[in-house]
Formats: sequence, C-alpha cells, structure tokens
Amino acid sequence: MALRVGRVGLFVALIGFGVVTGFGVGSASSYAGPPKEENEDVKKNVARNYVHEGDEALEKNELTRALDRFERAERLIPAPTVQLRLGRLYIRLGNLLAAREKLNTAAKTDLAPDASPAFYKAVIEAQRELAALEPRIPTLEISGPDLSKGAMIDKKMIEPEVLAKPIAVNPGAHTVELSCCGAQEVTPKEGEHLKVVFGAMPKPEPPKGPGLNLKFIGGLVSLGIGGVSLGVGVYSSLQVIAYRDRYAPYQARYTADQNLCNIADGVAPDKPVVGGVLTTNEKTDVQGICSGSDTARLMQIVAYPVAAIGVGVGVTLLVLSRRDSKPTASSLEVLPILGASQNGLLVRGTF
Repeated sequence: MALRVGRVGLFVALIGFGVVTGFGVGSASSYAGPPKEENEDVKKNVARNYVHEGDEALEKNELTRALDRFERAERLIPAPTVQLRLGRLYIRLGNLLAAREKLNTAAKTDLAPDASPAFYKAVIEAQRELAALEPRIPTLEISGPDLSKGAMIDKKMIEPEVLAKPIAVNPGAHTVELSCCGAQEVTPKEGEHLKVVFGAMPKPEPPKGPGLNLKFIGGLVSLGIGGVSLGVGVYSSLQVIAYRDRYAPYQARYTADQNLCNIADGVAPDKPVVGGVLTTNEKTDVQGICSGSDTARLMQIVAYPVAAIGVGVGVTLLVLSRRDSKPTASSLEVLPILGASQNGLLVRGTF
C-alpha cells in the first residue's frame, strides 16, 4: 500500500510539473512586448519633446542646438511639421541646398485623410516657402576646353553629364577645379548665376639660362674707356712737360712777352735779346715743339674729363648690376692708387 501511494504521488507530481512548465513556455513564447500602438505613442511623445526643445533653442538663437533637436525628432517621426522647421533653420544657417531638400520633402508629403490640421498647414507652407527659396539659390555654369573628366566643386566630384546644366550651390566661397586647367576660387551671391570659364593651362617653359647683364657689361666698357682716357691724359701731360723742356732754351733768347712760336712761323719779328736769330733748323724744331705741345694740351683737356666720366659711370653700373642680379662668385673692385711713384685706379675682379 505504501509503494502504491508513492507511485501515484510520483505520477501526479510529474503531471503537475509538465503542466506548469508547458504553461510557462507557452506564455513566454507568446509574449511580444507592449502593443505597437503604445510604441508609436512613445516615439511621438519623445519627438514632441525634441521639437519643443528645438523651438526653445531657436528663441535663444542657439541654432546648433536647435538643429540637433529637430534632426532627432525627424529621425523618430519624419513629419512635415519637423521638416518645415528644419528647412527654415537651414536657411538661417546659409545652407540653401539642405533647406530646399527639407522643404521639398515636406511639400510632397502624402497625408492621410485623417491627418492633423497642423500637418496640412505645414505642407502648404513648405510649398510656398520652397517656391520663394528657389530663385535665391545661386548656380555655377562651368565651361572649359575639356569637360570629359568632370569637375570638382569643393573636392566633390561633378560628373560630365551634370556639367551640361547650371549647378546649384550655396552662397559663399567655392573652389572649382578642372583636371586640364587648374582651379578657380568663386564666391557666388544669393540668386546669382555665375559663369566659370577655364582656359588651357600654358605649357611650362624650359628654364632659361642666366641672361646677359647689360649693366655689368656696360660698367666694364665704361671703366675700360675711363682707363684708356686716363692713360691718354697722363701720356699727354708727360708730353707737355717734355716739350716745355725743349722749348725753354729757345725762349731764353727772348723776353717773356715775345711769342717764340709766332717768331718761328714768321708772324712776329725775330729780335732775340741774347744770342743770334733762329736758324732754319731751329725754326723747324720750334715749330714742331709748338705743334706737339698744342696737341698734347688738347688731349689733356679731352682725356681727363672722359676718364672721370667713364670711371664714374662704370662704377655706378657695376653697383646697380649687383643689386639687380643674384649674388655670384664674381666680384669687381676699383681701388684708387696714390703714391710717390704712381697715381691712378686699380681695377681687379674675379668672373
């Protein structure tokens, strides 16, 4: 009897365990969380809170915070009321292209018959504001010798087929690039249609060798002329001294007021104070002395000024040539020489 009761109790216990376990599994598998309507209500409430926070941020002119709240609301509930707010905010931020996208999405919203009046109002306002926005968006018309590889606007690729029509951009600075022709900086204003014309890039010219430095060459020539003229002047001075030494013995026969050169030429009477009159050979010698002395004096008058001008111009040109050209290993020095045995200029340099 005890064994029988134990078997019956065990059997009843097993049956009870199975019933409880089966009920638990069945209940767990059949539970799918809260109803879908409840989830939608939660999302709507969260989205409304984001919109409310965005409106408060706009009142405080906190545009970045308002943008964040409106974008979060749109991700939860993409309603036209939220998209209208985003479109208006993008306009304030200067992003007209993003504003056009949001207003266009709101304007094309397919509303249910039982949609709220706020949604209908948002769609109508989005359509009206979109029409007013379109003329404000600037465009770029790009032309160039080769558009087959497209173009880049602010590092964004624009395909060749898109370049056939004006391209809408936001107002402000943009960089337009063509692979064939380089880059241009453009700054279209609101409503402006800007043509961006590219020309072929010039081929780089081979590097040129150093050209002739005309000032340097002219300086050397002027120094040469000045040096030669100085030499001629010095030689003429020595000639005048030599002629004076030859002239002195003849002049000693006459008084100082008698012109020996005129006497030798027969223009003045030959009246010596001491010694005899000039012989034919002496007259010839005096005539040569007078002629040579006159020539030497004339050479002095011309040579020394030319020497001074030549040296001055040459030094000036050489100084200017060094300013115009890059420093090189060439150098030139013009040094005056003053001494008991010689006077003049010393020109030395390396080229």
